[in-house]
Amino acid sequence: MKNEFKTDSSRYAIILAGGSGTRLWPLSRLSRPKQLLKLGGEFSLLQNTVKRLRKLIPDENIYIITNEDQRYEVIGQVYNIAACLADNVYAEPVGRNTLPAISWLTAEITKKSPKAVVGVFPSDQVIQKEENFYQAILKAEQGALTNNISLLGIIPTSPSTSYGYIHAADKSEVEDVLNVNKFVEKPDVETAKSYLEQGNYFWNGGIFVFVADFFMEVLKKYQPETFDLSVELSQMNSDLVTKEFYNQFPSLSIDYGLMEELQRLLVVPVDMGWTDLGGWDSMYHYMPKDSNDNAVSGDVLSLESQKNLLWSEDS
Repeated sequence: MKNEFKTDSSRYAIILAGGSGTRLWPLSRLSRPKQLLKLGGEFSLLQNTVKRLRKLIPDENIYIITNEDQRYEVIGQVYNIAACLADNVYAEPVGRNTLPAISWLTAEITKKSPKAVVGVFPSDQVIQKEENFYQAILKAEQGALTNNISLLGIIPTSPSTSYGYIHAADKSEVEDVLNVNKFVEKPDVETAKSYLEQGNYFWNGGIFVFVADFFMEVLKKYQPETFDLSVELSQMNSDLVTKEFYNQFPSLSIDYGLMEELQRLLVVPVDMGWTDLGGWDSMYHYMPKDSNDNAVSGDVLSLESQKNLLWSEDS
């Protein structure tokens, strides 16, 4: 029997929806990034991300951050899921990587609920085993409540060289949750094969869970400039934030700017049917295949072709 997952008002989500997805060009481009596309379904990747999170998090607690170019498309898409979501869309006037975006919205959430449990989620991922995803988030939440930042570690299915890895160490005090030893950059093929054989390396899917005020505390310690700017930003009207102000943020990813500085990190290993649609190769593996192993979308005539991705759209 499946578990019943319920929303909790102490939970919040930050959805990162500002990327351009250039590796899926020409399907995905700056004006039409992949997270806003309907890739083989009724809803876009962003909409599916929101719909997935609504089973754990109230609509009014789901925050989305994008950029100015995509603001109104994002607002329209999330409004079609639930009208109140449109009020929680924030737009960066200029991109400064993931740490400023996450820090800004966490500062906003901390004003309302300092002890909120916050999850950070990319908007362009496919998760096919949703029950496993929910179970992993609840375990990550337990870890976060012990003054840690928890990550979801995707159990690798191949020696991929496309992802960074999380190297896990010993068990933590939370059941089924491991301590993090280190982060590893994208490896070469032989190194990736050795990671797969060792079994304690996991793909870094960019999903984090933490308590809001704990995050702000470690941010103040390790990135005080970003902390100060985030707090100042949270006291401003978000529609009036200028490029000049936002450009003051150091351009830092959350991995480099914070995670690699911390001594206490946890990882929840999970098999959740995860796919990061980062390029055409991952699109091919994600899509269903015909009898000739072709992945086909749209009106396509295939003549003696095998193992191809064939994509057609109406002009």
